[in-house]
Amino acid sequence: MRRMILLCCLLLPASLSFSQNYIGLTRWSVRQRLKTASVKNSPIETTDQYVVLHIKDSSFQPASFYYYFDKRGKCYQEKSVTFCDSCYIKYRNQLLDRKKYEWVKINDTVYVSKFSRKRTLELHPNQHDRTIDLFKTPWKREEYEQLLARKE
Repeated sequence: MRRMILLCCLLLPASLSFSQNYIGLTRWSVRQRLKTASVKNSPIETTDQYVVLHIKDSSFQPASFYYYFDKRGKCYQEKSVTFCDSCYIKYRNQLLDRKKYEWVKINDTVYVSKFSRKRTLELHPNQHDRTIDLFKTPWKREEYEQLLARKE
């Protein structure tokens, strides 16, 4: 029982920290949040275009979390890359459970938020590395309406 409680205490903060919304934050802010929340022995790689956290701790399933930045240094895209179905499903569900986005399913692999949130969620479950992309979409009202009209 103690092991189960300890495991939950370790896994819950880690999974919540990487599922937070980093879009709109600066490179420095993203890096600081990842340093605070990261698992031991998990390297953080930084370039001008992105920050990556690689989970390599043996008590977790391997995963990588990418955060991409625009020319102003603001995060515009989050990408989660996992190698197991249960991890992929967990991260996907965490994103879809964010009620503030009011996700609308366009097809099996694409969801869009309500217009004011300007987010697109793309799912890639059939690749060797299961990928989830969440990004800011600078659409206009007409483009958004056309997209909703084409949904399956």
